[in-house]
Amino acid sequence: MKCIFVVVLAFAVLPTVTFAQSCIELMQQCRASVKIVNAPEPVPLSMAEAHSSGSCFGYIGGFVDAISVVGSTLFCAPTDSTVGQDALIYLAWTDKHPDQLHKRAGGCLAFALAEAFPCRSKK
Repeated sequence: MKCIFVVVLAFAVLPTVTFAQSCIELMQQCRASVKIVNAPEPVPLSMAEAHSSGSCFGYIGGFVDAISVVGSTLFCAPTDSTVGQDALIYLAWTDKHPDQLHKRAGGCLAFALAEAFPCRSKK
């Protein structure tokens, strides 16, 4: 009985994992990451900001890794680009395309990165 109580308590106290399902949700999560990306030294974050930044970086990092694994030419980011830079690119794109924020996050992220890092056709 004690074990069941501990398990239930752990699930009640642990923060829920959120996945950005729409462009606006990912945008909101990435807004907190700007503090980290632009800071010359470590910046203290609230728990909410840390969670949002982690969700943003995790989503974008996973997306970019998945695209690179399948060998897609959807976008061609330089090898030295960072997840932080990709987050800033995404935020700039959402500022330019507020009419797209209701769409799925993956589509908006793909458009943002393709606009920033177009692939050059081989001739």
